[in-house]
Amino acid sequence: MYKKYNYTTDIKNLFKVLYQLRLQNGFYIASLGPEYQYTWLRDNFYCSIPELWNNPEYYIQTYQTWLDYYKDIEGRYTKFSSIINKQVVDHTYEFPHVKLNTDLTELSIGWNHLQLDTLGYFLFGIGTGIEHGLHILRNESDIQVLRNVIDLLEAIKYWSFAECGAWEEQNEVSRLSSIGIILAGLFKIQSYVKVPFELLQKGLSVFMEMFPNETTTRQYDLAQLFLIYPMNLLTGTQKQIILNNIEKNLLRENGVIRYLDDTYYNVNGEAEWSFGFAYLGIIYYQLGDREKAAYYYHKIIANSKDYNIPELYYSGTNTPNDNTPLGWSLALTIELAYLLNK
Repeated sequence: MYKKYNYTTDIKNLFKVLYQLRLQNGFYIASLGPEYQYTWLRDNFYCSIPELWNNPEYYIQTYQTWLDYYKDIEGRYTKFSSIINKQVVDHTYEFPHVKLNTDLTELSIGWNHLQLDTLGYFLFGIGTGIEHGLHILRNESDIQVLRNVIDLLEAIKYWSFAECGAWEEQNEVSRLSSIGIILAGLFKIQSYVKVPFELLQKGLSVFMEMFPNETTTRQYDLAQLFLIYPMNLLTGTQKQIILNNIEKNLLRENGVIRYLDDTYYNVNGEAEWSFGFAYLGIIYYQLGDREKAAYYYHKIIANSKDYNIPELYYSGTNTPNDNTPLGWSLALTIELAYLLNK
């Protein structure tokens, strides 16, 4: 049996750690660890989620900074219009970068940044903020950024585009998690900017053909949990299929492995990702199983030191890697504690 927690105190302490990662411009560095002194757009999406209820002005700042970054790279390098006009990505550097230096300049080194899910997160995050009554969109130029993102997704036919996915790996066509996140973003934003019906129809068609496999070469993947939370894209039956697959095949003692035979930080076995427990806890809370949600929260907190939630633990150990604390892990743990505190 796990112990009782003072969730209010935990939330306060978790925010203290998270704010060590927050930049003045509203973005977050990924971690205090030596390898992650950068800001990932995807991580900014997750790190900003608790601000919807904690400090909405911080949420607004994050997305207005994101909007301004997209304006800047279009103005300097035509990152969107060049792809829209050609309808193809000839070189990876042409695609909007998703991992930036802290001054929001693009990295000068080669890197797997063809990640379509980031564009879906952007649309979803702005739509969610507007639903919460936040005035994120300031003017017509902000709305044009949304149009640019949608037009780019249409130009490259996102449902059949070879990209790196959530884990920044080799290009692969039609990843379930990437297509699903884009679909969720398009659905979320369509009340505020025009979304061509074909973008939804084509994406849904490929998504249903692939489900529940992540790719043609991979059946189970931690990223599929993103489709349940926060995207809320799946039906009840689909949710249960994904949950069963993850818990049966990828669940470990100190976290959830990303997929079978994952080589990242693999020392005698796949690394166990802390935020996998947070996703599972939030999902079970939403399904009405508070006891299971609290169980997963205990698994996260019991292993951490001074609320420094890591990226992952080495297989079969309580030893975290150097990417500690990880903003993504902190934010999801805060969300789970917030729900359990209700």
